[in-house]
Amino acid sequence: MAYVTTANVAEESKITSYQWLCLLSAFAGWMFDSMDLNLFTLVLFPSVASLTKLTNPAEIARYGGYIMAIKLLCWGLGGILFGVVADRFGRSRTMVITIVIYAVFTGLSGLAQNWIQLAVLQAIAGFGIGGEWAAGASLIAESWPEKHRARAMQIMQMAFAFGFFAAALDNLVANALEHGGPRIELTADLIDGRICLAVVDSGSGAGRRAREREAAARARAAKRRRAFGPMGRLSGRARHGHGLRLVRRTAARHGGSFALHLGEQGTSAVIELPVAPHDPRREGL
Repeated sequence: MAYVTTANVAEESKITSYQWLCLLSAFAGWMFDSMDLNLFTLVLFPSVASLTKLTNPAEIARYGGYIMAIKLLCWGLGGILFGVVADRFGRSRTMVITIVIYAVFTGLSGLAQNWIQLAVLQAIAGFGIGGEWAAGASLIAESWPEKHRARAMQIMQMAFAFGFFAAALDNLVANALEHGGPRIELTADLIDGRICLAVVDSGSGAGRRAREREAAARARAAKRRRAFGPMGRLSGRARHGHGLRLVRRTAARHGGSFALHLGEQGTSAVIELPVAPHDPRREGL
């Protein structure tokens, strides 16, 4: 007859290196799942436009929606299918197989010659993504002690958010290698009792692109005013630069200032704030 003792409970609650390895494997797999999905979202519009030779954004978005819908459907089906496979052949082996599936077919998607081929390849990758989550979650649930199981599952789910950061980092690195930018610098100085924070984007053509966007925004506002009269003018004013005005007013309320500079060599945003707390009542003394 087996007896439950304090020593037995403590021994069962102890986390082993194998359990940490299981968590790390599942965490990495789910993070790369998320990175895969987010990177594909970033390149979806230009990829579909290139494969379909379409120029109408609405049509491009329609085909892109078909591809994403198919991928997400297969994602769910993959979770069910590979959940059964994991029961039969083991969690670890199934997780490795699913990671290979979504990695290989995500890479092959770059060789697609039309949007249907892209949809098929992404659908198969979706099976792998859904299957990886099912296998990884099952692996953690079975390997971790009950006392720490919920926390381990929470850590694994956090991996999806880390996938967003990984995709963003990949995008920045690819952009830097292709275009030589953006090169973003953050500086902080203390000048005459005031803190000066500056964010400078010195990437290639940063100032020119900013001016082009500003000119395009003015053109859209003028077109809206012609089409809708006073209501169009009100709508344009309500939206234009609202975030920058909010930053400027907040800085002024605390005795500071905010300025945005567009130049040939790049764009910079500078905010100055006093070191001592600002009290408007003292200005009249």
